[in-house]
Amino acid sequence: DEVYKETKVFVEDYQRRIGEPFAFYLEKGKNTISFEVIKEPITYTSIIFKKAGKAADYNLVINDLKSKYPVYDDKDIICQAERAEGGTVYVEKNSSSINIQKNYSDSLLYPYHPYKIKYNTIGANNWKEPGNAISWDIAVPKEGLYEITFKGRQSLKRGVTSVRRLYINGAIPYSEMNAINFAYSSNMANYTVADSNGTPYLFYLREGINTISLECVMGDFGTIINDVEESMVQLNQMYLKVTQITGQTPDKFIDYQITKKIPDFATVMAAESERLNKIVDELVAITGEKGENTSLLEKMAVEAEGLSRNPEDVADEIAQLKENISALGTWLVNISEMPLELDSFIVSAPNADLKRAQNTFFESFYYGAIRFFASFFVKTSRVSEDTAAPSDNTIKVWMVNAGTAANTQSIGREQAQIIQNLIEEKFAPESGIHVELQLIPVDVVLRAALAGNSPDAVIGLSQATLQDFAMRGAVVDLSKLDGFSEAAGRYYQSEIDAASYLGGVYG
Repeated sequence: DEVYKETKVFVEDYQRRIGEPFAFYLEKGKNTISFEVIKEPITYTSIIFKKAGKAADYNLVINDLKSKYPVYDDKDIICQAERAEGGTVYVEKNSSSINIQKNYSDSLLYPYHPYKIKYNTIGANNWKEPGNAISWDIAVPKEGLYEITFKGRQSLKRGVTSVRRLYINGAIPYSEMNAINFAYSSNMANYTVADSNGTPYLFYLREGINTISLECVMGDFGTIINDVEESMVQLNQMYLKVTQITGQTPDKFIDYQITKKIPDFATVMAAESERLNKIVDELVAITGEKGENTSLLEKMAVEAEGLSRNPEDVADEIAQLKENISALGTWLVNISEMPLELDSFIVSAPNADLKRAQNTFFESFYYGAIRFFASFFVKTSRVSEDTAAPSDNTIKVWMVNAGTAANTQSIGREQAQIIQNLIEEKFAPESGIHVELQLIPVDVVLRAALAGNSPDAVIGLSQATLQDFAMRGAVVDLSKLDGFSEAAGRYYQSEIDAASYLGGVYG
């Protein structure tokens, strides 16, 4: 559900590259501040000008914390990341794009089933934009100092370390928490929040409810992205100057005298080559490897170095230069995305014996075999579980999977599962009616109706197909049902007319 509440935030760059709030200059006396609406409504309750406090370094405060609070020494508190279960009391996200996911890859995920749909993680490719955050309210049994370990993976971008900013009860506990790195891993892994030497940090949590938040930020990548942007601007300016002289398709028999007409061409190219090589070294220092994210920068650096030595060659390489500069723009978009998928997180005592995060080879083989053989026997069209025997209180509902059919909504299994969740959580308990939900191809519906094997309701058929069903007596005339007049009063007459056929109303 969407939550409306007052929040206090410092003004900072929306791309989260700087890592700290903006500082504004104000004159003594009266100042005028204006806001321009770009997107979405917002209500301001107050504007406060204050110094943004900076979190202290861990080494400066940990001894004081240890003298005040005990170090937790009891059993682990496992908090589910995608649902209010275990130690998790409540889950909140600041973007509707962050969704829960189903993951069959690891039987140690919770909940898990080898072939039935179980939503057991949150994030992945839909939790990658700067500023997107997830918060968890967790129940802690006693006040003290705890270690925190996140179980998840960043398996979508090799050569990229996803970065998150950690908040505890609305504040950044230590300066080091401005950027927590989640290295690439194709499998689920335990990421204990620790320093560069692997020594875990201890965090103070009060007894009762505490809020832990992770916000997507750029961390050390922020400076790198800014440098690449600046380099791209310089290279693009040189490219434009060259094309003003040579045009888009230079003649190889003409001497364009690039050095004479663009005196700083060689100097700029040499400087950008050096800058890009330095950026490659910084990327390797963060990610620990070279890969697709460094190869493009190296390629551009080599070309820039070659052109700095032989500027006249740019006429022959103008198309390649344009292509590489365009590729830098794509690189900037890709590197700015920081996906992360979480299954759970663990609040524990120091040096706790944490459960392993991923399957063994034999477990993977076993559950993979179950999934394979289940594909021959399990009805993939059925979305609902066979938990209730058919009765007078059972209705059959079909959802149309249109594929590429015209004039029909395309509904996939994801949407069907969402509706099934709503049925199980709200409709069935409140009404006492069991719903058998199935995902069916669109061309089956009319045939089933003519054969007398139609469901009680169909979701996803286009309004344009109503007459096809009405003329064959395959749908119920709503105007003959009790309460129709009252229900019809909530619609415009034009909508009623569009759903009418030979004096009846269908929909």
